[in-house]
Amino acid sequence: MTAEKYLQILINTGKQASLVEILDAKEARVEKQRQLLEQGGTLISFTLNIPGAVKTGSLFRQAFDEASKQICKQLEWNRCCIIRREESDSPAGYELYVLTNADPYMVKNLMVQIEEDSDFGRLLDIDVLDKNGQKISRTAVGREQRKCFLCGETAAACSRSRKHSWKELMLQIITILQEHFTAQFLDRVAANAAKALLYEVSTTPKPGLVDCHNSGSHGDMDLFTFFDSTVVLTPYFRNFVEKGIELADWQPEQVLPLLRYPGRKAEEAMNQATGGVNCHKGIIFSLGVICTAIGMRYGQGKEWDTEASLRLSGRICHSLLKDFEKLETPHSYGEQLYVQYGITGIRGEASSGYPSVEKIGLPALKKYLGQGMSLNDAGTWTLLELLAATEDTNILTRSDMSTLKAVQCQARELLSSENRSPALLEALDRQFMEKHISPGGCADLLALSYFLYFMEE
Repeated sequence: MTAEKYLQILINTGKQASLVEILDAKEARVEKQRQLLEQGGTLISFTLNIPGAVKTGSLFRQAFDEASKQICKQLEWNRCCIIRREESDSPAGYELYVLTNADPYMVKNLMVQIEEDSDFGRLLDIDVLDKNGQKISRTAVGREQRKCFLCGETAAACSRSRKHSWKELMLQIITILQEHFTAQFLDRVAANAAKALLYEVSTTPKPGLVDCHNSGSHGDMDLFTFFDSTVVLTPYFRNFVEKGIELADWQPEQVLPLLRYPGRKAEEAMNQATGGVNCHKGIIFSLGVICTAIGMRYGQGKEWDTEASLRLSGRICHSLLKDFEKLETPHSYGEQLYVQYGITGIRGEASSGYPSVEKIGLPALKKYLGQGMSLNDAGTWTLLELLAATEDTNILTRSDMSTLKAVQCQARELLSSENRSPALLEALDRQFMEKHISPGGCADLLALSYFLYFMEE
């Protein structure tokens, strides 16, 4: 959502504080400060610098909450005892009061650090009052006066001269906050993507796959190869989310061609990091699509919703099955398997919105966690659930249909047993390694299940 659009929503639907309410709030703040200081100590009084009559809204609340947490954390980190903490909320804005027994000049220094470190620090009005009710100025602790976030002049001078219009100021404030929280969102999604890849490869035991015990049926890679790949891929997942935000107003069916180039760049980064070993080509595609869908929904101002994100991923990938239309000569393993068995593989999974993740992987992971299993153990049995219910094309590529059916049957038998001993999976791991079986497709689905679980959390 653009700053212009958000401002228009604030104007049309925001609660405007009257001049009387704003003046009354100032008087009430002074009285609250006096009452709290009667208990002795140093008082922090925090509000947001929001001009005009509309001083509340979701974006402002988010900024206030984050800064309030940082104020208390900063005191905690510096062993400043919090005697009392109070918040108030009115049309005139949000207010936080924190009473501490620490030296007022030290506290002012700590608060200035917050203002100067934050992307939206210029919007934070963190007053520090000593026991006599005197405000400690920035200059009293050797800091410069605050600057205007539009022109760089002193804020006080711009305010007195009314150099900038209300609209100019509000658009800049909204832009600053949107950029800050968007960057946070991008980092969080990318971190969850990397976390999912690390949890998937570290889940042990995983029959036929790289894990903490061995390299499974893969002689060209190990745990550290996957670590190397994950590290370099993390910023690319962030880029996919950012791409989704940029394309938020596009029709989903038009998006996929625009993801091919960043996808190839991610593959190249993986190859350089691993010496040409393909650890994550499949998951680059799937996570890239889902991250793009997540970005598109964020750009549309929509709340997190797993089902909606997967459904949007399906719309992005709607054209993938056209690869099989009038197919005469297969040029890839996926096309060859379609010609031989009629299996659509990852194309079918993606174009349907990853039903194996939504209906099998994620519910299984939650079920086992709900039974008290660790994330590792829940992951091992979730992999088995996926193995029992999906046609893993990686197994087919390395063997044949009869092997896949036998593997699925074994997985169902283990799942039907009440015994959840890791020894059962370790025995299956040895068998898979002897036959060079690798359920790499199910490993990708497990990683996606981890990812969506982390996003929900």
